[in-house]
Order: sequence, then C-alpha cells, then structure tokens
Amino acid sequence: MKVFVNPGHDPNVDSGAVNIDYDVREADVTKQAGALLERGLKRAGHEVMLLQSDDLDAVVAAANDWPADIFVSLHCNASPGRNARGTETLYYSEQGRLLGEAVQKKILSKVPTIDRGCKERQGLYVLRRTVMTAILVELAFIDNNDDLELLENDMPAFAGAIAAGIASALSIDEKVKVQNIDLSRLQDKLVDQKATLMYFKDVDYTSPHFRMIQYLGLRGYLPEWNARLQDPVDAATLAAWKKLSGTNLSGIEAGKTTRLATLEMIYREIK
Repeated sequence: MKVFVNPGHDPNVDSGAVNIDYDVREADVTKQAGALLERGLKRAGHEVMLLQSDDLDAVVAAANDWPADIFVSLHCNASPGRNARGTETLYYSEQGRLLGEAVQKKILSKVPTIDRGCKERQGLYVLRRTVMTAILVELAFIDNNDDLELLENDMPAFAGAIAAGIASALSIDEKVKVQNIDLSRLQDKLVDQKATLMYFKDVDYTSPHFRMIQYLGLRGYLPEWNARLQDPVDAATLAAWKKLSGTNLSGIEAGKTTRLATLEMIYREIK
C-alpha cells in the first residue's frame, strides 16, 4: 500500500498556528508527527512518500502522480479563545469517511484526548483535489496548553494510532471479515516488525523487552500508560496476573520481585 504523508505547513516558510506561551509552532509539531508516522508505516510494510510544503498544488500533484492509495495530512488546531481542546479527523469522500472513522477511533483508544469527531469538509483543497482516499487529522489544539502537553508527550501514540487506523480501514476496504483474521498471528507479525500496537511511555521499540511487553499488553496484563518494569510487583497486581495467566508464579514475592521478572516468568509460561 502506498501512503502519502503531508505534514501541514513548511517550517521554513510558514509557522502555522503557534502556542504563544511556549513558542511552539504547528509546522514543527507536524514535521515530527509526519516522521514518526512515516517510520511506523514503513515498518508495517507500506511504501511512504512524505512532503511538507505550503505549495498545495505541488502536494496534490505529487500524491496524484505517484499515485498514492491513501493520503494523510497532519495539522494542529487553534481557537480564538485558546480554550478549545481535542482531536478531529476530516474527510471529503465516503472512502475518506471510513478511513477517518477508523483513525479517529484508534487515536481515542491510544491518546487521552477529547473526541471532536470525524467530520465532512468539502472545502479543504488537499482533500478535494486528491484522487485517492484522503483524510486530514487535526491532532490537537496547539494554542491550548493542556493539548500542547499531549502533542509533546504523546506524539508516538498519535502516530502509532494513525498507522493502526490505516491498517484497520484497509481490512474493511478489502472486505476481510473480522472472524476470518487470525488476530494473534497478525499482532505477532506486526510486533516482529517493531510496530507499536500498545503504547507505553517507558518502553519503546528499542527496548530489549519490547516484544514481550507488546505481547502481554495486548493480553491485558498492562492496562496503564507505564509498564514500570523495575518497580516491585504489588500484591494486588500479582494476584491479578496469577489469575490471568493461570499459573501460581512460584518464587515471585509481592513487594520484592520486580514487575519485569514477574512478566518474564509469565511470558515463558504462556508463550
């Protein structure tokens, strides 16, 4: 699949919206988002073309001439009162709506943002003039300091969610029935390619424990944003993990054994 990624606003020409308290520019935020999304999509086996330019004719022409199968434009929102918050995904066509809804759903599952919905926009040039399925993601409100914190701390989760949303939409578009997909095998394959399916602030794809944490996270062992691998496992968590794994975890002591050592034992037992 060929995915065209268009971070909004050329940082050398146009700042886009700006957070005046912290002097953070939309163009720089979307550049980072685009790079992370490009990396995630390539790891999932997609071809990616990335272009960040204020020349919208050039952007549209590049996407159409390639030609891309999917077009994703990345932006940050802003509001006059600086009090608006949340994420929204915009589309032009029916296929865009399906993609947009899948991406919006994944973002909401990965990032603690406010849902502003998936909305039709007939007047957006890059959506109207591209010939492939196209969406524009307004990640968050850069001029709101709470949303800015999300943009600064949770950008890998935003990018991972958009990539996951694209994968989800492709399954729908190709009419692959969910009951016919071996989800465990699909998840394992994506993790082998270092795709982030479960986002943790303290364990990324460079960690030697990445695969294990992804595997166990997908199976309900790690419902929080931090894996806290070096912390001792507490009694309540240990009891929950014993029940979930169906093992007695002999030798593991609450308050003494690290969460990492406990999870390693679980992983060996159930994998």
